[in-house]
Parts: sequence; C-alpha cells; structure tokens
Amino acid sequence: MMRKSTLNRALSKSNRITQLSKENGATRFEAFQLRLLEIELPAHIHLFLSLFAFDGLRVGDLKKAMLSQPLRYEGVKIGLGWIDEDNRQQRIQLGSISLRLLSGTDWALVQKLPLTCLAEHYLDREAPELALQMFTRDQVAWVSEVASGPTVDHSQGIVPMTALSDDCYARLQTKQALAAEADVEDITLEGALYQSLEGWLEPQGKDKNPTVVNEISELFKRKNVDDQQGYKSRKLQQCLDKLSDAIEAGPLTSLILAWVIHLLLNGTKNRSNAAVNTIIGYVKVFVVPIFSALQSKDFERWELSTFEEVYDGLMANVMPTSQGTMASAIKSWHHFLVGWLDVPPLKKQYHDEVNLSIPLANVLWQHEYELIQTWLANASLDPRLGRCLKAMFNVAFRKRFRINELLKLRVGDAQILDNVVQVNIHGTKSIYSKRRIDLKIDQFPEFVELVRYRQDELASMGEYLFGDPNRIGKIYSLSKLYTCANHLLKSATGDVSIRFHTLAHTVVSSELIVPMVGGTSTLTNSLHQLSSDFGHYSILTSFSEYMHRYEGPIRETIDRGISNLKISYRVAERWSHKSSSALRKQASRSESDKQAVQWQSIFSFSCKVDVQDVSVNRKVSKPNPPTFLSSNATINLSNILNIFSDVQRELSLEIIALRQSLSVQDINDLLRIAKGILSDCSNSRVDFSFSTELVVRELQNADWIWFAKAYFAKEKTIIKIAQKSFRSFSAGINAWLRLIENGYFSLEDQLRADQFLKLLAQLNIPKNQVAIAYTNACNRHYLKMLQACFFEYFHLTVPTFEVGQRGGRPYAYLLFSSQNILTNVMPKSATLSTSGLNAILFSIAVLREFDSER
Repeated sequence: MMRKSTLNRALSKSNRITQLSKENGATRFEAFQLRLLEIELPAHIHLFLSLFAFDGLRVGDLKKAMLSQPLRYEGVKIGLGWIDEDNRQQRIQLGSISLRLLSGTDWALVQKLPLTCLAEHYLDREAPELALQMFTRDQVAWVSEVASGPTVDHSQGIVPMTALSDDCYARLQTKQALAAEADVEDITLEGALYQSLEGWLEPQGKDKNPTVVNEISELFKRKNVDDQQGYKSRKLQQCLDKLSDAIEAGPLTSLILAWVIHLLLNGTKNRSNAAVNTIIGYVKVFVVPIFSALQSKDFERWELSTFEEVYDGLMANVMPTSQGTMASAIKSWHHFLVGWLDVPPLKKQYHDEVNLSIPLANVLWQHEYELIQTWLANASLDPRLGRCLKAMFNVAFRKRFRINELLKLRVGDAQILDNVVQVNIHGTKSIYSKRRIDLKIDQFPEFVELVRYRQDELASMGEYLFGDPNRIGKIYSLSKLYTCANHLLKSATGDVSIRFHTLAHTVVSSELIVPMVGGTSTLTNSLHQLSSDFGHYSILTSFSEYMHRYEGPIRETIDRGISNLKISYRVAERWSHKSSSALRKQASRSESDKQAVQWQSIFSFSCKVDVQDVSVNRKVSKPNPPTFLSSNATINLSNILNIFSDVQRELSLEIIALRQSLSVQDINDLLRIAKGILSDCSNSRVDFSFSTELVVRELQNADWIWFAKAYFAKEKTIIKIAQKSFRSFSAGINAWLRLIENGYFSLEDQLRADQFLKLLAQLNIPKNQVAIAYTNACNRHYLKMLQACFFEYFHLTVPTFEVGQRGGRPYAYLLFSSQNILTNVMPKSATLSTSGLNAILFSIAVLREFDSER
C-alpha cells in the first residue's frame, strides 16, 4: 500500500494547472490532458480524472455514473452506463488511456472519489466550485473544436440522446433472447389493438359524431376496485365488443379505442401495469375532449406546434383538480401516437408533476433480423402473408419507413430499374415526409420479390403493393400483418416492449454513426440529406429521439481530438506497448508524421481488463419461433379458445383460419368435434343433425359459454395446467357435460359431482373461491356428503348458502367466484359468472377429441 507521505509527494508534484485569463477554454483543457499523460498519480485518481479528460464524462453525471460498474457491452468495447436525472440511459465508451488505468485499478476506490478531486487537479483546491464551473466550460469548448454539431449539442444537454439499455446489449452479446414469460392474455388479446389500428388505416366511417367515444367513456365508471386484473379483463372484453362499432364510426374513434386497449394491455410509459384508477381517470377526462379537438382534422400531418395548441386548449378547459390527470393522459396519448403514427415527440411539459416522455431506446440487431427472415423462409404459413412479412422486414430494417408509409405504397410507387428499385414515398405527415428512396436490388431481395409478384399477377399501378387481390383498395390481412410482425420481433428478442417502430430507431441509429463522427467537409450536407431520407423536419429530431448508438462516434471523436496533442516518445511509450526506440524507428519508416505513429500505437494497445460482460446475471434463452409460422403446429388449448372466441365474434371461417394459422379444413374439423361435444351437453340443444352453420350460430348465441372470458384473472391460471394434463381429465369432463344445466354447475348427481370436483381440484381451482348453494329441497344428509367430497379434494369445508327455489335451478349447485368467499356472506352475482370456466372445460373436451383423432 502506498504510504501517505509518498502520496502527498506525488500530489504536490502534479503541477496543477492554474487559471490563466489569456488562455481560452480549449487550450486549458488540452493542457490538462497533456498533464495527465505526463504525470504520475495513484491509479484510481488517475483513472477518475481520465474519465473526464479522455472519455467525455460530464461533471453533472458523476453521481449517477459512479453507482455503476464498467461493463463489456459490444464486442471488446467497455463502457460505463448509468440512468441520468431525466431517466435516460447514458453510456460512455472507455478509451485506451482509461482502459490501461482500469486494468490495474480497484474500481471501488474510484467510486469513492469526490468531485473536489477533479477541482483540485484542474485549478486551485481553495476554489472547487469555480474550478468545476471552469472545467465544464472548458470541456465544452474543447468538444466544440474537435466534434460535429450533434456531439457538441449532446455534451451541453441541448440535444440529449438516449443510449441502448444493458438488456439490449445482452441480446447482442449472447445472440440470445431475453427470458420473459409470455402472458397468454397479451398474446391472445393483443390482436384487438391491431384491429383497432386497422380501423385507423382503413377507415369505414368519417367520425361524424362522438357516440361510440361516449360509450367508451361510459364503460369506465367504477372507482373502488378490489380485483384489479379482473376489472381490466372485463373492460378489455367490453372494448372488444365496441371494436366493430368503432371501425364503422371512423378512424379517430378507432384510434381512441386502440389507445384505451393499449392502456389496459400495456399500461403507461412509466408503469406497464397501470392501476385501474389511473386508467379510469385518463379515459374519463380525455377521450371525449380529444375527439372533439381532433374530429375531421388531418392531425397525422401536423407539426409539433399544432399538437401543442390543441393540448393547451384541453388543459385550459379542464377543471383545476383534474389538470394533473389531463396532463398525464396527454403524455400517454401522445407517446402512443409517436410509437404508432410517428408524430413528433412532445417537448412541452403540461404539469409540474408530469415529466416529459423519453424515447424508448431499442434496436433490432443484425442476427435477430436474419433469424426472423430465416423463420419466415422456413415457415409453412399463408404464402402471401409470408411474402408480405419478409418484404416488410427487409425494407424497414435498412431504410427509414413509417409503417403506414410502407403498407400504403402503391404498385406504381416501386419501379425496378437496372440495379435499383426507385420507391416514391408520398408521405403521410408533412412535405418533409414526401421523398424518393433508391433501394439496391441485391440488398432488398424480399422486397423486390414482392414487387415482381404483384406485377406478375397483373395488379394495377394504383393498387396497394401489400394489397389483397380479392379486396381491391384493401391491405392484405392488415391486422394480421401487424400482429405477426410484432410477435416475430418479440419472439426473436424476448423484449415485450419491442414493436415495428423499433426498426425506425434501428435504421437511424445505424445511419447516423458516420455523420456523427464528422471530420469531413460534406458533413452538413450529409446531415441534411439524412434528415430528408428519414422524413424528419430537422436532424435534431433524428438525434434526440432515434439515435441510440452514440458512444462509438463520441469515442472516435474524442480520439481524433486527443491525437492532435503533441506528445513525446517517452509519453507514447508509457501508454502503448512499444518502446521509444521502436516508435522512433517506426516513425522513420512511416509516411505518417511521428505524432500519428505515436497515437496509433496508443490506440492500438490492448490490455486485459477484468470486467464483467453486460449479459452477466441477465436471463436469456434461445429464441423460439412463434407458433403461427407453421400451419402444421400442434393445436393446443389456447388455440382452441382463440378459434372459438373468433367464432363468437362472428368472424368468417376463412378469417379465423388465417388469424390462427390453420387451414379452413382444420376449423371445420374442430366445429365438427364441437357439434359432438354440444350434443352430449345437457345445457345445449345441438344434435347431430345440425349443420356447421347451425353449430356456429349456437356457439355465438350461447350465453353460458364465453371464450374470450377464459383469459380473465380467475380462469387464466387454469389454462396452463389444463394444457399439460388434459388427457387425464376424461371422467371429470364427461361429468361436467352432464352436470352443466341452465348455466348452473349442478351437484344433484353424487357420482358425477364427485368426478367434477376432482377435476376442479386437478385444475387447481382456488379452494377459497368455491362454495355450495342449495335450496330447501336439498336433503341435509346429501349436503353433508357433498361437503365430504369437497373436503377430500380441497381439504376444507366450503361455505354453504341457502337460496330460493327457481325454475331451472338445481337444488344443489357449485358457486365459483372471482373473489374469496367468506362464510355467511353470499358472494355478489357479478363475481359468479361461470362462462369463462365453461369455455375452458368445453375447449378441453374439444382438444381431447381432436388429439385422439390425430
């Protein structure tokens, strides 16, 4: 360990730089850099100062940065990442000087150093505040001399950029997907969001009145909610019921419904599982006013200032007590528009307690893109759907397209020339979004394939390139394209927050790397051209909202700047792997000057640095392709629930087959099996004489079975268990078919009741959510026998409730509640619906027969 006296002598000989009024800031900063290259300091202090001098760490970021550890995040690159005061991810890439110091330093010692350490070594230890202020100005002055405009703006916080998360780099480093459990409700019901967006892209109405929006608002009334997830599930189903009305009403109505569904499924920007009261507050205060403000407006083409005028009006007209809620709703709504419609992000804060949204920094890596294309190439799904998906990813991964710009391309907009495809983008936002992009044929084979295919089938120049040949003027299976594209992204990355808009961030982050480094006379023109290619009004938007890989360009910029420092061979020897004599000999033989040789030796020196990979302690797994890619995939319980849910929504068999990646024959086979199950069911009037159409109608009209409700909170966990063990449930399912009567779970047949209760126990039905209801016609001895059955399978005596006799009501039946049932407190009727459980049991019966046939 270094003695205190030795340390004091080293510090006293450091020749601290004094404040010289005649020097400009950049000169002072360069003098500081030179001094650090020349002097001897304790390694941890030297590294601490090097972070500021040679890696671009800012004074204001020290506190947050020192909470982190350096990590290897991309190839051999080592960086220091942190979350700043604005909740943005930041990262600096450590350069050769800092890495050399880090290899022999305990990082824990660096973390303990205060900012006064920097002040003491930059100016006078007696005036640390002045020293830090001077350092900050001088650092910016130096960056301004060596860097391009965007780097300077970022260093000053004028154009703050957001780095990629460690999770994102873990995907790159491991070539694996994040290990995240897929929520069956999200996967099943997320399609409703895309169908709502289909109503926006392909509207049927003109939003003449707010009737449907008012109905949506009226859905959200309850304030005191005990079962949060159950409430969300019910509201989600009610929103699904409004879907066709919203699409018929118009694009704005559909978009508002899509936002509400998005809130229920994904929450807000800051909280993925938003509280029920939050969602209620947003919907009640916002949806009707925003409809009135945007009705008949072409707001997709608006500039930011026009949005701000509208939002200012909403804030002015709301009660003072609701201004916070309105501001939060505006933030959530606009963030939704940014992600799906690509409108300009908000720059204005509408309430002191509501912060601005930050960009969702994410990209799709090359290996993930290749994986998706491999999946699609080997898939056995609808050929046209597969062709469209491959073309979408092919072009959007390499060129900046808004999703609606891409999907609304006409056949005549893509012209194949000698070695390029000229694509004319008409734009959907502003004059800046109207542009022409040239695509090299060898880089866009899947897109070229789609263009040629449409031409070969004699599509007119005015038809959609991604169009449906059987529905002129319609995009082919629009909601399916949305659903499949987003599920492919989630499956390849494991990131539940990723969506197709991430590809825009991927393109911009990649194409801005070289211009950000700068150093050429064509930089300004290059940035203007890129801004045009991206369809942005200003390149500042591109950098602040879409550029997430800025560490590398800043690293190159800093290295280019410090390579101008005049150093001796002795200094170069210290920081490189070569001796002074070897450097002199190399310089004498090189066409480059000696300074270039010296700095190249420093930059090329690599030393072993003991830091962890960014992927350490992060759960990753091999990405698995989504099941929809294969029409021959094994049909499971969720598939059957989805299919019959679509049947109840009155979708055609062809649409159902497409949505579920099955053939129409598969759907007909399942309906044939369903007819047999219904004919055995006491609660159904179906017999074997019924046609397929009559079976479909029976399922659509059956109020005792509701397939979409199978994914509500109290039934959702049952599905996973049932899928694994459905083959062992035959006796219990057969008993259920005979016990279900007028919507009741009758317990009048003791043998069948015993088999049915055993089934419920096997499905892990919550034992505190079941009870027995009985009328005065029920024998007391029989009631005790039922209790004995419950005790055998559930290991407790369940509550019993006497009810009045009623036509069609069994004298003993099962109660199944979404909430815990208390003794002597009859559960409310709203919690006792069994239609979701019936849907699961019915689907188990169908799956059992389907499995036996295959």
